[in-house]
Order: sequence, then structure tokens, then C-alpha cells
Amino acid sequence: MFKNSFAGRYAAALLALALSASSAAALTGEDLMTKMGEDERNGYLTGAVEMAAFIAHQQGDPERSSCIMDWFFGGGSGPEEIVQALNHFKDRQAHPVLFVLMNRTCAAD
Repeated sequence: MFKNSFAGRYAAALLALALSASSAAALTGEDLMTKMGEDERNGYLTGAVEMAAFIAHQQGDPERSSCIMDWFFGGGSGPEEIVQALNHFKDRQAHPVLFVLMNRTCAAD
């Protein structure tokens, strides 16, 4: 179905990542905010936000995709909200916290 396409390679990479990470503990807010350096944390968050926007677009919701990107990259409140939430929910997994924040701002219809 995805033979020799970017989407196919991307899907394969995501599957490989998911399988390799399944036995590892998920990153918590504390891990991101205290154990990672600033550059590493910024890279992680940038990738997570871009992935969420990509998924929204692939699911046929380009408005939500744009909202997510603007919230984080376009001068929106995303970066500040993320830092506050991860510091507050230090014992929680980081991805669900990000998911909740993005859904509050850019709710799917």
C-alpha cells in the first residue's frame, strides 16, 4: 500500500519506534524537565507537537493541524503551558499531558 513512499517509510519508522519503546518506561514530566538538557527537551517537544499536527492533518483535519502548529510555533501559549503542566504533573507520562493541552486548545470536532 505504501510501497516506496514517504508515508510508507514513515509508518515503518513509527512502528519500529513503538516496538522498541514498548519495553521502556515512558518519559514523565520530571524526566523531561529535570533529567533532559534544554536542547534535548526542546527537540523532544518539537517532535511531539509536529507529530500531533501531522496526525491531525493525515486524519483530514488541516484546521486542527494548523491550530496545533500555531499554538506551539506561532507565538501561541503552547510552550509556556507545556512547561507549567510538566512541572505540575511531574509523575505523569509526558505524552498524555501534551495530548490534553493540545485538545484543550485545538479540540477535534
